[in-house]
Amino acid sequence: MSIRPVFIGASWCAPCKHVRPLFAKAVSDAGLEAEYIDVDESPDVRTTGVMMVPTVRVYAADDPFGDVLAEHRGYATLAQLRALLERGQALV
Repeated sequence: MSIRPVFIGASWCAPCKHVRPLFAKAVSDAGLEAEYIDVDESPDVRTTGVMMVPTVRVYAADDPFGDVLAEHRGYATLAQLRALLERGQALV
């Protein structure tokens, strides 16, 4: 089973602009596909409990918006993002 990593951010968010390319690299290095959700374009994402951007969530690939397997809020390094993906993968 695989995971589905999702980056939740906003175009105006400075930390998002820094973290998003790191997220894309971590996801690509893991052989996965990245998904990006902009909170201004998808306001319904706020109903999922997202309180800040950037937020990176990992879901099971077969459960698109089910239980969050792993989550990181705020600024993140490449190492932190890789560890997040590993934590999520260990739970599927």
